[in-house]
Amino acid sequence: MVEHRGRKGEFNVIQPVATIPGARLAPPASLGADEVETWRSIVASMPADWFNTCAFMLRCLVAHIANAETLSVTVADFRCTKDIRKHLQEFNRLTAMLNRETTAVTNLSQKLRLAPRAKYTMERSTNIKSHTPNTPRPWDIRHDSPDAS
Repeated sequence: MVEHRGRKGEFNVIQPVATIPGARLAPPASLGADEVETWRSIVASMPADWFNTCAFMLRCLVAHIANAETLSVTVADFRCTKDIRKHLQEFNRLTAMLNRETTAVTNLSQKLRLAPRAKYTMERSTNIKSHTPNTPRPWDIRHDSPDAS
């Protein structure tokens, strides 16, 4: 019998997600109501099979978005109700937390390729460029040039 050395890991953290082809990825049952709404809006904005291999990253993104929304409301309330000069340390702590959440949202959005430019393939962008007319730009036209009317 071969004994494996080292700590025994738990491999149930990342579980495969089974989806029907063409169906949208359903939100996990562990999400709150505001997170379900965010999940559905993100999933609806991308092609149907976009998140099939990275649902755990989408779950993290949704959690960071919820945290960022909560912190931004807290910072706004703090600005309205308290004298910031007296509570500057607390205000700095809140804004640092908001900055961390915003950075996490940005990084995960990039990793999941959620930016509009990620939907364009190299081939499609080449096609779009080839269909753009090759006429002179208005700022390139000079009054003394022969092309000017």
